[in-house]
Amino acid sequence: MEARGLSRPARRRLGLDGARVLLYHGVGKSKGADPRYTVTRNQLAGHLEQIGRGGHRVLPLSAAWSAPADEARAPAVALTFDDGGASDYEQVFPILSERGLPGEFFVNPGTMGRRGYLSWDQAREMARGGMRFQSHAYDHVYLTPLPAPSLQRQLGDSKRRIEDELGRPVEFLAAPYGDLSRRVRQAALAAGYRAICTSWSWPARAGARSVDRVAVYASTTAEDLARLLRGDVVPYLRRAGRSALLYPVKRAVLHLRPAWRSDQAVEGPA
Repeated sequence: MEARGLSRPARRRLGLDGARVLLYHGVGKSKGADPRYTVTRNQLAGHLEQIGRGGHRVLPLSAAWSAPADEARAPAVALTFDDGGASDYEQVFPILSERGLPGEFFVNPGTMGRRGYLSWDQAREMARGGMRFQSHAYDHVYLTPLPAPSLQRQLGDSKRRIEDELGRPVEFLAAPYGDLSRRVRQAALAAGYRAICTSWSWPARAGARSVDRVAVYASTTAEDLARLLRGDVVPYLRRAGRSALLYPVKRAVLHLRPAWRSDQAVEGPA
């Protein structure tokens, strides 16, 4: 059953009336990027056109997250990009700038300036151009197994470093690999974040401490995105079912790969 056939109360109960916070990773040819999560420049441009055709406003994450649903308007959209890859500057920044659209970039200070990643100078140029930067932890590591001192470093040092380098407030955390727990959420809020972004593909609830984001894949066509934007329930339920199946596998991998638990390791996308 499609959301177009649901009543407004039913849509609200399912949470389909919230903002669409889109989650992208690499764009174009990104060194080391997982091809499943990498869209082409033309694909991103097509997605932006689809957002415009649907009458959706593209807002900064803080505005999209805090605004209550307005039944008279199409849901707001926020564009988020994880991992701080070089393509954020080379591909994404020009596309968004040409259209006057804001983007939200979740970066790891531990990788800034490394080959294949953004530099601080590039990030400063992007910030002057209207882009915003948030925390993806200090290093790209699993957070839930870390002892308290390491977890505090990953959350607090990341926020402070980005703010010191860019002179702008950091309000949101996106945990690498979507690896979250109550303990990590509490530590993030204690470190001064307003909310924590997840990898759970569902519309975001206004003002919630957990901000759900709709993942965009290499296989996501403009029509696929249109269905997600208008709130068709079937693709959301499919994604929720897939996540529920994969989560135990990710937890098992975490226990089998001790190196991924180190706060010095830097691993792939998400």
